[in-house]
Amino acid sequence: MSYYASDVDGGYFTFDERLSALSELISMIDRPGDYCVYGRFPTPMPRIWNHTTGVLAFPLQPAQLQDLITLGERAPYGRGAETILDRSVRDCWQVSPDQISVGGETWGETFNRILNRAAEGLGYPPEAVDAELYKILVYEEGGFFAPHRDTEKVTGMVATLVVSLPVAGKGGELIIRHRGRETIVEMCSNDPSELVFAAFYADCEHEIRPVTEGHRACLVYNLVLTPGQNVATSAPNYADLMGQIAKEIKNCFATSDAPEKLVWLLEHDYSIAGLSFETLKNTDATVGRALIAAAAQADCSLHAAIVHVDEYAAAAYLGRDYVWEIEDIGADEYELYDIIERRCELDDWVHPDLGASAYGQLALAQNELMPPERITNWEPDVNRLTEASGNEGATVERHYRSAAFVLWPAKEGPRVLAQAGAKALSVLFVQSEQRAATSDGNDLSLDTIAAEIAEAWPAPQVLHYSDRDEWQESGAVMLSRLCRIGSRKATELFLDRVVIPYYGPGLKAALIEATSELAEKDMLKRLLGLVSAQCTEQPEAVINLVMGLSEASDQGQKVMTRNALKDLIKHLCSEIPVALNVHRPKNAEPFWYGSRRQSATPLPERTLREIFQLAWSFDLESSLAGVVGNLVNAPDIVPPDRTLPPVLAKLGTSFHAQASESEAFARFWRHSANVLLARSRTTPPEPTDWVVSSNDLGCGCEYCAELVRFCADPVTTTHRIPVRRELRSHLRSVIERAGADLSCETERKGSPYTLICTKTRDSYTRRRQQYANDISAIKRLLEVADAVPEATSIAASLRAAVNCSQSNSPTTTT
Repeated sequence: MSYYASDVDGGYFTFDERLSALSELISMIDRPGDYCVYGRFPTPMPRIWNHTTGVLAFPLQPAQLQDLITLGERAPYGRGAETILDRSVRDCWQVSPDQISVGGETWGETFNRILNRAAEGLGYPPEAVDAELYKILVYEEGGFFAPHRDTEKVTGMVATLVVSLPVAGKGGELIIRHRGRETIVEMCSNDPSELVFAAFYADCEHEIRPVTEGHRACLVYNLVLTPGQNVATSAPNYADLMGQIAKEIKNCFATSDAPEKLVWLLEHDYSIAGLSFETLKNTDATVGRALIAAAAQADCSLHAAIVHVDEYAAAAYLGRDYVWEIEDIGADEYELYDIIERRCELDDWVHPDLGASAYGQLALAQNELMPPERITNWEPDVNRLTEASGNEGATVERHYRSAAFVLWPAKEGPRVLAQAGAKALSVLFVQSEQRAATSDGNDLSLDTIAAEIAEAWPAPQVLHYSDRDEWQESGAVMLSRLCRIGSRKATELFLDRVVIPYYGPGLKAALIEATSELAEKDMLKRLLGLVSAQCTEQPEAVINLVMGLSEASDQGQKVMTRNALKDLIKHLCSEIPVALNVHRPKNAEPFWYGSRRQSATPLPERTLREIFQLAWSFDLESSLAGVVGNLVNAPDIVPPDRTLPPVLAKLGTSFHAQASESEAFARFWRHSANVLLARSRTTPPEPTDWVVSSNDLGCGCEYCAELVRFCADPVTTTHRIPVRRELRSHLRSVIERAGADLSCETERKGSPYTLICTKTRDSYTRRRQQYANDISAIKRLLEVADAVPEATSIAASLRAAVNCSQSNSPTTTT
């Protein structure tokens, strides 16, 4: 996503003259249509009858087909001025149109649909083409027609339309060729409610392959131009032009300052949902077909996309009336004088073969656009003026939308799409897999593409925090797919460039998968480096990753040997004290924007449990002792009164044997118990008077001194201080900073107003809540007291504290 700003003079949409030759070549493709068109229509069948055969039923039955053959004759073929009957060249039967009738209530409408599709596919407006029934043809098993071209049977004939009728059979494909191109149409249909059609220019070579089973029957029409039509009469041929276009595309990308992409704006409008290579209109469709061929010759990737240009500019409103907003303002109603912001990007991508491609937004540069006439005449879809008063203060929004073809060198695809983000590269690789699966293996090297994508993968430092999950999700998909295809070089490159330096929790599953696929020695080295580099910034994610590796090993996955895992956990235990604030590096930049772990953030209970579980699973009590020895001195990281009791209770219950033999566990337990007993051995005493602590209260002014005297009064609970507004604000601030048990409200009577200060029991209420929480924590410690050797006396004190809380339930003095 990019933002551009430029002077109004000269404008942003300027044409790069270096693209003139290519633009002129593509502009020569000024005729819609192709040499052939085909399709299938689910539709009611025509009513075909004869006095001898009666009305035909669909699918056609062998007896009816035999009746048609009896009506007809062997079909000849033309050679120059001669008409020749030779079954080695053509073997089928023909029935002339005077022998049969084709009609029915719905046939007129159905046939018009077919004819319109045929005309548009060949590049004609529907009204320019008419159809004349020529023959009904019947092919028996073995029937065929060798390659040939149709002769002009009637004046104005430009093409042939074949409508295949439902009949049981196989084979008999129609093959159409023109100037090095070939189209194979499967004409068979056993569905009694489906017609298959194909239309092609008369100058196209075509043939019918042998019918291998059953029959094939079809209606053949001559397509003729209606009188007065000034249109082409032969198939369009852009074969030579495609080669020139391909050569010029290569030239455009060959210079050192070449554009990254080439963008051809289409003539017609398309919605985002309606944009596809199958729904292109008129000349756009022909240009699309030509560029598909030219891009292949030039080793380029071709897509369709929507160009989005959003422009915000300061303007002078030329109208007379004051306005807030004008929709669809005319260009003559304002004058631009400064571009505030301009955003130009491509999105809503479509691949010719693979359909919608969710690459996301890709920046568009002005030197990439063609053709010049479409750029200079580009009108905004939205032209809105807001907040105008008189002749100044107006802002104009102009939003441009256009469908476009987009080209870039195939080898540069990863680098180009990397600008759209990691998700775009992930989509690109999935597409590469799909294409490789359907290729003959000669034109695609998935290993090479994978390595290029890994090399181009964008680093996450520039991402906003909200984009982090998407970056990790795309990275996980990519790493998993690299493992699956067995591309070791690309996998290792991706690990070293992306995963290890920028690890995040979303990559966990894929990294564990990669660990099971690659050499243990190399992966252990990478994981040791990851622990060292990442544990300080995200200890929870790193500890959870190592836990995941251990669990995968327990489940039988061949991730790492036990010795390798033990080395990794030992290294993790050595890094944890540093990571958890003991010697935190200063001014370290976070890998993720907004994700830096604050030093006073408590360690999650789950993470602390995982540290114990890992150490106990691999007999690393000595390493665990070192971790605990540091953490008992870091109460902000592992609060002894809140985090430790539930952690120790769960560990002692689920891993009682290990806990009973662990000095680290016992040390944490005693540490937590001592802290709780020091604060909550007995019930907090209820206040006996209304003296409020006035420590740090006041600045020494007469009004603050008055507050201090009020706080020291053991009886009075409310005090009124008439004082002007700025002094009321001062007193409120003093009370808030000191945390004194005073509430304030203003009585808005008289002058000045009166600040009413009322004493509260907030400190006592907070202490009672803290005490209740402490007793709950003490109970959790007592659940596992039997796992701590020589803890009898401490446990007795804990039980006494619980008993004291139950026998003393004071009421709050009001």
